[in-house]
Parts: sequence; C-alpha cells; structure tokens
Amino acid sequence: MAYDAARDFISIGSADFTNVLEGDNAFQYTARADTIITRKDSGGSDIDFKATDKGGTGQITVRHDAKSILKTLQALKQNGNSTTIKRDNRNDGGEGVQLTNVRIINEGQKGKSSDGQKDARTFMFKYEREIIQEGVY
Repeated sequence: MAYDAARDFISIGSADFTNVLEGDNAFQYTARADTIITRKDSGGSDIDFKATDKGGTGQITVRHDAKSILKTLQALKQNGNSTTIKRDNRNDGGEGVQLTNVRIINEGQKGKSSDGQKDARTFMFKYEREIIQEGVY
C-alpha cells in the first residue's frame, strides 16, 4: 500500500493537522548521542559518568498550500515558544512519536521551482525528549 498523507496526523500544541507533509522523509528527527564525562574523585582517580541526552534535532517539510500549519510554525519561530509535536502515522509500518519542549530554530525559505510552482517549506527544530511507539500500525 502506498503512503497516504491523509493518514499521517501531526499535532502541534493543541492544533491538529493532516495531509500537510510534502514528499518522502517529510518528518525526520535524530536523537543526540550519550556522552561519557570523566571526573576526578577526592583520591585523584578518574570516574566515568554516562551523560544521557534524550534530546535531538529534526525537520518537518510542509506543503506550500498548508497555510494553517505554516502560520503555526512561523509563530513558534518568531515568538521563541516551545511546544509539543506529536506524529501519528497510520500508514503501514507507521509509528507514533511525541517530541517535547520543541523549539523551531529555522524558518523555511520561500521559493519557486523552475516551472513557477511554489516549493514546500522545511522547518528545523530541536527537542528535549522523545516518546516512540514503533510499528503501531
């Protein structure tokens, strides 16, 4: 079964959107890696600590004619507010994910293709924590 954008739901804060993503990999996120921190104890010995990082970065590519989600993402960028983004992809093999304390860090550029069609807009974001439900559908 082919991907159906109408079965891919995005919630930003309390606003719900569907059929707004553009193209393959229109919603991507990558977790940052954990790091090891070394400190000295009172005896001068090295102690290694695992610094767990549950945050990451991502991007969302939105159709140029999806005005309401574009306005929502632009307002978040301009105001510097954080929010929660949820994705509920009900396509075969889709997943549910919730990203918390999301901040839009780069507003998508406006542009047109060589044939005069408006391009989709890609917004970059950072998040603090992810909750994933893999293979829900």
